[in-house]
Amino acid sequence: FFVLMSSSAGQLRWGIISTAKIAADLIQSLKKFYPEAEVVAVASRSLDSAVAFGKANGVAKCYGSYDELFADPEVDVVYVSTLNPFHKVPVIKALRAGKHVLCEKPFCMSAADAQEMIQVAREEKKFLMEGMWTRYFPAHKKLVEVIASGEIGDVISFRGQFGFELGGRDTDRLTQPELGGGAVMDIGIYLLSVVYSVFREYPKSVKASAIFKGGVDWHTTVLLGYEKGQATLDFGFDSTFYETEVLIVGTKGSIKICHPFFAPTKIVVNSKANGEQVFDYSMDKGNGTWNFDESAGLFHEVKYMEEAIRDGKLESEILPLDETKKVIELCDQIRQEIGLVFPWEK
Repeated sequence: FFVLMSSSAGQLRWGIISTAKIAADLIQSLKKFYPEAEVVAVASRSLDSAVAFGKANGVAKCYGSYDELFADPEVDVVYVSTLNPFHKVPVIKALRAGKHVLCEKPFCMSAADAQEMIQVAREEKKFLMEGMWTRYFPAHKKLVEVIASGEIGDVISFRGQFGFELGGRDTDRLTQPELGGGAVMDIGIYLLSVVYSVFREYPKSVKASAIFKGGVDWHTTVLLGYEKGQATLDFGFDSTFYETEVLIVGTKGSIKICHPFFAPTKIVVNSKANGEQVFDYSMDKGNGTWNFDESAGLFHEVKYMEEAIRDGKLESEILPLDETKKVIELCDQIRQEIGLVFPWEK
């Protein structure tokens, strides 16, 4: 890693791109659990939207264009929370403007785009990270540690589910191909990132099938084959009864990531060596209303990123950029397998 100088020795100042619900939740999570983080600016394509968001979330500077925020010398780090297909351009512009960037998941819509974004970060020597927040929870860090210790032996099986019922919200971003909709890029991405953190390699075989609705995958099942094991991932917008849990089986034990695996606070390890152990990292969410139920844990990724930037790092050691790219490559392969093509690819 190259060593870099932060524009302010201690405090890093954040600017937020887009007034998405997840951005409001991130600010609330920071206020409650990591008040050291300082959000100084927000930008939207509409000034009215930025001002309304700023008032509601206590952000002083509000811009009616992204470029104005990128030009602000008092912003050190940019959080990009635009809709999925609109991550690449603001990420690259922010990096070129000398900002560090946290980009919401999925990082982008293709491995080629990922490569381009990563290349710019390396040229500009700025910190770039995918906001795959799951990987930064203490429970997930513990999971990785247990697997690495060899306590459950070689991993031979991974089984995960994720889903909810979209119902009649057919105008939702999740249902529109031109907005990068579909289950793979919205919820499948979580399982794919977690499976990568478990097997630590790209699968040897990728098989997938999907049920489509309105031009996007509505329910997808994926089978990944590895040197020593297999993974089954099942995710969709068609039921509230998916388990939203992960079971990892090894030759000497197992690990269950309890509901909700994507914002994990509890894992159960069962091994020949130590029997059953429960690692519970539950947190008091306090008062307040969240747009998304588990958003209280969003602060973990910001805290990690700030510490890494202060340490002079240029990318996450928990989720390196090359791994982010590999997961997007896996999404590309799954989309090819099921025939999910976005309008801009035609």
